[in-house]
Amino acid sequence: MRKYNEDICIEQTYDVITGKETLRTLMDGSDGVHLLFDPTYPLTEMDVEVFNVLIEHFVETEEYEKCQKLIDLKKVLFA
Repeated sequence: MRKYNEDICIEQTYDVITGKETLRTLMDGSDGVHLLFDPTYPLTEMDVEVFNVLIEHFVETEEYEKCQKLIDLKKVLFA
């Protein structure tokens, strides 16, 4: 049995939210699908927290370009 890998979950969530990957391509991959949200439901106000978790993670890992992309997307989706 595989252990939960937070880094894979964070990266896959980022890739899907930003359009870098699709759910289908993740399903076809060998890592499985690990997301911080349910992709079968439309985004809601609650999903703002998903963006906040990702931004906080990328600040801690000093990946500021990813932070900015998420902040910009969050403004558009939840304005």
